[in-house]
Amino acid sequence: MPVLKVEVVVTPQEKQQGLSHRQSIDSDRGMLFVYEDYLEELMLDESRMNFATDVLWIKDDRVVDVLTDIQPAKWPIKFESREPFNYFLELKGGVVNELGLKIGDPVMLP
Repeated sequence: MPVLKVEVVVTPQEKQQGLSHRQSIDSDRGMLFVYEDYLEELMLDESRMNFATDVLWIKDDRVVDVLTDIQPAKWPIKFESREPFNYFLELKGGVVNELGLKIGDPVMLP
């Protein structure tokens, strides 16, 4: 099982900024967004991103959806998960495929 170093973000300000202020992120790192309630969709402002990302939607301790190679866009994008989630993990584009991550995989969270 791959081990990733994640930065945990909880506050609305941290979530709003996300990875948008960075030029890149290492392949062994990610940003974990934590939500108190289960969500089914999330609006992200990809217009401030400087690199492609992959995302994993996580419900408790399992991956419930995956989206790869999200390119920076000129506007905010609404992302919908196949199932409700309470964690959202953003990674460098290509990492999901490199590591072979998929729906149903177990996740050990910090």
